[in-house]
Amino acid sequence: MDKYFSINLSQSLQKQEIIKEMVTYCEKFGIHLIVEGIDHEHDINTLKKLGVHFGQGYKLGKPKNLMSF
Repeated sequence: MDKYFSINLSQSLQKQEIIKEMVTYCEKFGIHLIVEGIDHEHDINTLKKLGVHFGQGYKLGKPKNLMSF
């Protein structure tokens, strides 16, 4: 997903709802969801709580498994 969704994610309930829906969709069809533009620890924690397993951004570098961070 575009970095638009990761910017201020921990403060936006609307973005969190959209990501939750995408996680559900991706799980249903066996798709790996990757969120880009992750720049802050609090956004990593929010993404983990939402069920996102992969991300990339300033805080992470190239795509990484969020569950191992």
